Amino acid sequence: MIFLQKYNIDKNIRFKSFFQTLEIANNRDLKLIVETGTTRGKTNFFFFNKYNWKDGMSTIMFADYAKNFNGHLHTCDISQKNINSCKKFTKNFSKYISYHVDNSVDFLKLFK
Repeated sequence: MIFLQKYNIDKNIRFKSFFQTLEIANNRDLKLIVETGTTRGKTNFFFFNKYNWKDGMSTIMFADYAKNFNGHLHTCDISQKNINSCKKFTKNFSKYISYHVDNSVDFLKLFK
């Protein structure tokens, strides 16, 4: 899972947890990831977007995992604005992601 090392930076304080989670998923040959709450990033100067490591950036790591292991990520957020922002940050992985605007409770019912 060398591809994940690019996310191992000081600002990503949750990297070890995400790495272990995805390592377990890979060992179990899991291909489907369902995420409630999406990566939003930050907008500086009204139009420059940049990563916001305080919110975990999990969507990007999950999407990169899906790309590398032929999987798929479903990410959900109640805010269309957050989903739109996420789409900007994950455009290189969009083929492996389904974006949903919904509340988490209703969204998770789809996966029962």
